Amino acid sequence: MRSNIIASHFKSLHSDVDIHFVLSEQAPYKHDCQFPVHLTPSSPTNCTDEVNQIIDKLKPDIVIFDAAGRGQQMKHAMNTGAKVVFISQHPKKRAKGLMLSRLPFITQHWIAQPEFAMPALSIWERVKLALYRKPLPTYLGCLYQQPSLTEEKTTLASFGLDENDYVLLSAGSGGHTLDGQPASVVFSDIAIKVSRELKLKCIVVLGSSFTGTVPANTASVYFVKKLENNSFIALLANCRFALLSGGGSLLQGISMKKMVVTTPVAKDQPARIRACEKEQLVLSAEPNSRDIYAAVQQILQPETNLALNNALTKCSLTNGIGQTEKLLSGLL
Repeated sequence: MRSNIIASHFKSLHSDVDIHFVLSEQAPYKHDCQFPVHLTPSSPTNCTDEVNQIIDKLKPDIVIFDAAGRGQQMKHAMNTGAKVVFISQHPKKRAKGLMLSRLPFITQHWIAQPEFAMPALSIWERVKLALYRKPLPTYLGCLYQQPSLTEEKTTLASFGLDENDYVLLSAGSGGHTLDGQPASVVFSDIAIKVSRELKLKCIVVLGSSFTGTVPANTASVYFVKKLENNSFIALLANCRFALLSGGGSLLQGISMKKMVVTTPVAKDQPARIRACEKEQLVLSAEPNSRDIYAAVQQILQPETNLALNNALTKCSLTNGIGQTEKLLSGLL
């Protein structure tokens, strides 16, 4: 999704650019990609020969490894004359990009997080960057395509919603578990409870990897399996508040100054949530139905509203998609 957002934005500004994706043939979203796709038997990270052959065939100017890729793939791309971009999204992945097996073959390292959500680089990491004359990683914050006001109104109208009249719930890709159940099912149950007990309309985005049955819509709860990024952002920008997992959508919500209840559904998310909570930007909940619903009730309290909105107003986190266009244009 992140790569698709970057590619779509760049294509919208540079119609003549030729963009290709390398995806696993096992990826459930392989047919959803709007760009030419080259398939590998499993994760491209594990298919070095196939990836290198694709690079030889396409002869790209830039190769982006989005939280993926082996050092040998990056080396091969650079040896063919391509500029290499590596994107990381949490400390462990950032550390991989700074390993000596990858670092010499990375032109730019982008981090899809705000700097406050990441620990500082170690002295050794800074020494390695200096030794290889590499720039410091660039913090992008969060990434999304900003829909126009017309697109926002059209999206709201398609669901019969009004601005600030509903709660948006999304557990991310839909492939994670929470409290012993699919996370999207837990969020769906909470949406039903919120609509019944708190009298609020809800829209639940189940996620493209959700394999269960999509529940039937009711008068106050709408369920959708997946949305285009523009539509999701339109709904996030206009909701009263959101219940989100601790992935990229959490940062998107913060950048739009939206109140968010959040809970982790993946192993890299607790640290991100703690960093946001330290800045008083979110209301976090333990990963179980009871605590999540209690947080939803709490976020409706005036004092909680005031505290969150004050912190969000001061927050400098913005959409970094424009920065990616400038960086890529510079490399070209």
